[in-house]
Amino acid sequence: MALADPQSVTISAVPVSLPRAGQTLGSFAAADGTVLMTVRDGSSARRTRRSVQLKKNLIVADPLFPTQNQNITYSASLTIDHPKNGVVVADVIALANALVAWAISANVTKIAGGEA
Repeated sequence: MALADPQSVTISAVPVSLPRAGQTLGSFAAADGTVLMTVRDGSSARRTRRSVQLKKNLIVADPLFPTQNQNITYSASLTIDHPKNGVVVADVIALANALVAWAISANVTKIAGGEA
């Protein structure tokens, strides 16, 4: 089953629509290409790993050459990794939901600021 098309995120109180990008399953992009969402599904013989990444592209002034611009990117992601045997999916979901609930603005601000 595929995610809905389009996906929607809100960045700094601005909603961004992310329609499916091309024929690639799990790839969504804003019309102007500044915001990208990628959903990945990877497995090995013993583990399953799924992740979602939200990436933003910006054009900013180059600090060494202020009259020139450079393209920069930054991202945030969530990865769910679990063994194929020995754990029920409901427990994996509960753990991931606990992390998402913990990631309130105050805690994300601390992590982004370098606190550990």
